[in-house]
Amino acid sequence: MGARLLPPPHAVVANAFGNLFSSAWLPGIGLPRGGYLPHILFTAANVLIGGGAGALIGIASGLASAGSRTVAEALDPLMSLLGTIPIVIMAPFFLMWFGLSGLAQIALVTLYTATVLHLFALRGVRNLPPAFMDYAATLGPRRCSASFPCDCRARCQRSSEGCASLSRRLGGSPPSPRCSAASTAPGAS
Repeated sequence: MGARLLPPPHAVVANAFGNLFSSAWLPGIGLPRGGYLPHILFTAANVLIGGGAGALIGIASGLASAGSRTVAEALDPLMSLLGTIPIVIMAPFFLMWFGLSGLAQIALVTLYTATVLHLFALRGVRNLPPAFMDYAATLGPRRCSASFPCDCRARCQRSSEGCASLSRRLGGSPPSPRCSAASTAPGAS
């Protein structure tokens, strides 16, 4: 292969920096005037917008699936299915549905980011050791969180009893506000 088909790395880097701000080649292939920089910025903006939206959607749906069996039954099969479809299969569909716009790129990045983060958030909550939930309960949850699949009332009660016992050992001072918040959780007796 010649240097025309497979240029050496130094030639590629020189071309990238030489055409960063202006390029005579880009208008010849139907792209607007300017160099590579506007196109790099456009792509970076699409990735940041799609990644941010996908992160919000994926983490929220993963936590909702962990906290609600109904949500899990609705979303988990869909997310598992979407996670198995290669991006090269989905990309043509997004181009047909949304056209050659930034919206197709943003939607594709959002979909795959949401799918991956949904599965990781769900797995993270399900694999959370009970010791961490006990520690979090000592910090004074105001109400049981629907995000975590645990018996929060029992944990809050055990934690408040532990705080009271510790305060008696340390000289009989009253429990701290954090401990009393844990003991006033709904359903704690």
